[in-house]
Amino acid sequence: MRFGYFIISLIIITITYCTNPFSTRNPEKPDSGNQVYENATEPKIVLDNLIMAIKEKNVNEYKKIFASETVGHSFTFEPEPSLIENFVGKWTIQDEESYFTNLVSSSSGNYPILNLSFNVSEYSFTPVVSGSESDSVRTNNMQYILTVNPGDSTTIYKGNTEFKLFRSKIDQFWYIYHWKDNAIDQNYNETWTNLKIKNYLGK
Repeated sequence: MRFGYFIISLIIITITYCTNPFSTRNPEKPDSGNQVYENATEPKIVLDNLIMAIKEKNVNEYKKIFASETVGHSFTFEPEPSLIENFVGKWTIQDEESYFTNLVSSSSGNYPILNLSFNVSEYSFTPVVSGSESDSVRTNNMQYILTVNPGDSTTIYKGNTEFKLFRSKIDQFWYIYHWKDNAIDQNYNETWTNLKIKNYLGK
């Protein structure tokens, strides 16, 4: 009898404390590297993912940050005006992907080492047009610092930038569709524009 009571008690304890094997799990965030990339359900997540993708040199996640016809909008980059003569036609999403792929391609171990930061404690977004805050916003004019270390030296790129983002009606995620770059105090060679020229246009 005592053995029977023991078995019954064990069953009750097991049912009480064990997790239901048929319960629904919470969906996990996509993990494409050392860090977890969140789905861009808010504009600020796009910028967080941009910083992370650059640091991890993650081409696949980098591409997901920018708009394309697949999600219902084209992407354009507006370069520093003084360097615009280096560009022929509009800079497209294909150009952006090629530039970043060239930038992170290296046979030197873990190089290049990349780090991006913005001089804001909190992102600020305003509607592109009145009433568009739910589907189209722009950032405040932010100063950026991007450090690039290919293995033998470190170059610091800095300037002012503004992003425009939209929420796709296809998947309801946010994407950057317009990127504007400007130099600080006429330091044109320090801009992100110049980095793109060197790593894609080869000038």
